[in-house]
Amino acid sequence: MGTQSAAILLGDASYYGTLAAVRSLGRAGVKVVTVDPSRICHSRYSRYSSQHLTCPAFEESSVWAEWLLRKPGIGPRRAIYATSDAVSFALARYRNELSADFELYQPGLDAIMSILDKGLLMQNAQAIGMETPPTWFPQNSAEAAKIAKDAGGIVLIKPRSQLAQRTKTKGTIVKSREDRVQSIFDSYMKDQSTNSEFAKQCAVTMTPLIQQYFPQATENVYSLSGFRERIGGGVIMRAARKIVQQPRSIGT
Repeated sequence: MGTQSAAILLGDASYYGTLAAVRSLGRAGVKVVTVDPSRICHSRYSRYSSQHLTCPAFEESSVWAEWLLRKPGIGPRRAIYATSDAVSFALARYRNELSADFELYQPGLDAIMSILDKGLLMQNAQAIGMETPPTWFPQNSAEAAKIAKDAGGIVLIKPRSQLAQRTKTKGTIVKSREDRVQSIFDSYMKDQSTNSEFAKQCAVTMTPLIQQYFPQATENVYSLSGFRERIGGGVIMRAARKIVQQPRSIGT
């Protein structure tokens, strides 16, 4: 896609990752349009953002997709790329409709759910021989407390998907005391994003999971990421070891 007359839309403009994408594309000469429900967000004020559009909440996937298709004035050639889970889900869910008006480099819904759903992600990791922490999927807080007690030591309670929670909490480390585990598990259940389209389509992800916690992993997080061309299948990979994360013990 050429840079002269093309515009690319980047959502979740308050994310620092989006700001990095705005700067990278802008320096390459690509016209960048930031999109966010808020008028005040980091990326909007970048010198590389040529326009800012205020949109519906990303979690309202169908409403947001309809808004995109009705939005004029972006330019004759336009692309949109996901920089967050919510935008990635919406683009995958309505990929066929949006691809008529937008250039998309977007996997289908099945591929996206294999990442957004930590249960499916774990299954895929195990299928190719990757080790995973002992993980359980309790259905209620009483079951969660029993699992934690039997596991012993320290456990991690976290959303099965970030899109399952309103507050986007990464997780909570807790000693396997039954009352404490039940309280934290119930707080996640109360924070469920039950009105979102994601929740209605992916109900199984609404209940948090429990994992055995390994404190030593906080100092040795290894990340492998990559990009694959749609045509030709060329692959670029990057291996990295994290040196800073926030929150300190379970951050990203």
